Amino acid sequence: MSWGAIIEADRREMARALEGLAAELAGSTVLVTGARGMLPAYVLHAIAGLNAGALAADPCTVVALARRAPTGAWAELEHVRWVQQDVRAPLPEGLRFDWAIHAASKAAPRAYLADPVGTLMANGLGLHHVLERARACDARGALFMSSGEVYGSPPSEACPTPEGYLGVTDPRHPRGCYVEGKRFGEALAVAYGRQHGVPVKAVRPFQVFGPGLALDDGRAFADFLGAAARGESIVLRSAGRAMRSYCYIADATVAFLKVLVEGRAGEVYNVGSSSPEVTIRELAERVARLGGRGSEVVFAASPSEDGAGSPARTCPDVSKLDEELGWRPTTALEDGLRRTLAWLQEEERR
Repeated sequence: MSWGAIIEADRREMARALEGLAAELAGSTVLVTGARGMLPAYVLHAIAGLNAGALAADPCTVVALARRAPTGAWAELEHVRWVQQDVRAPLPEGLRFDWAIHAASKAAPRAYLADPVGTLMANGLGLHHVLERARACDARGALFMSSGEVYGSPPSEACPTPEGYLGVTDPRHPRGCYVEGKRFGEALAVAYGRQHGVPVKAVRPFQVFGPGLALDDGRAFADFLGAAARGESIVLRSAGRAMRSYCYIADATVAFLKVLVEGRAGEVYNVGSSSPEVTIRELAERVARLGGRGSEVVFAASPSEDGAGSPARTCPDVSKLDEELGWRPTTALEDGLRRTLAWLQEEERR
């Protein structure tokens, strides 16, 4: 069973970077909710890489909870037990685990705008079910996948944005279902730690991309990479002035697992890359150059205003993660884009 050259290489690299966690993960069980999503799916790849190497003698078992049944290679993963259900329902009786990662949530704007109630409840009620069971299991650690969007649209003087910055967000905005769901999830995690002693941590991912991204989710990098992989023009639907910094998924996944196992309970950590910062237009131009085959950047006939409710600038300060856990992203933006395009082309050939 092969996942293609890019994912296989990422598995080996993530396993190498995570060898220091082997003693803690050996023989343990990790619950991963939303396991078919892009970010949690790469957690499964990272653990599979560890199981093939440092944990070969005493592998880590994953309980992968997802609404969609696994298909193809996903259904054949070793040391993975799939549970098909909505995270808003109580977890099955008897399900026990040592570690938990709650990542179940719609993350793409197109998806959460279509189901705002479901998005809020996945981050609230879903997390409640996970933390109640973590409490009953006396779990060794739990991780809530929050989002860098909890900061709202920080002013320039707050970029790169540290974890202590208190963002201003509008709960009535259409995007509020996602942002406020994440903010509530963080508050719930802290409350479980204070009231019940559950060792919960949270991460705030910023603009993570890579293999597994859904090309129809409406985010700029997905649109750009999909067009380049097909040899089509990259269409900018705004002036492209919003600024972002991007993090390759293998780097982010290493951070997630390090925070789960080694992070301080009750703390939150930014996960992303603080440089380079590029405008949406610059990102489109970089992808076009890598795409070749005549890819070019064109503007829509009637470009919209920049933003459409999204922040004008997002850039994380990741010094806390560096100072406490020794993590920094290692994949350059160009290399991450190149690897993602190569993965897309591999998928086309399958």
